[in-house]
Amino acid sequence: MRLRGDDPVSKPSHYQLRLPDGESIEAIDYIQAVLGDDMFISYCHGSALKYLSRAGRKLDFAQDLRKAAWFATRAAQVVEERNGPSF
Repeated sequence: MRLRGDDPVSKPSHYQLRLPDGESIEAIDYIQAVLGDDMFISYCHGSALKYLSRAGRKLDFAQDLRKAAWFATRAAQVVEERNGPSF
């Protein structure tokens, strides 16, 4: 069942964490805060490879490709925030 506002690629509801103070944080933001930028970029790279390697085997093919692209884009954003865009 898909909840209203739930995007299974870029904002799945099951990855929203509730903190003890009542605030919520997305799991991906928590992972980045704990790992730091370099390890987070590697994490995203590995996640993109995971979705590409299993594309079409577990979820639908297009969704796996969108998830791989999402992780690659997130890693690129972190690199660009740190180093500036490269052309």
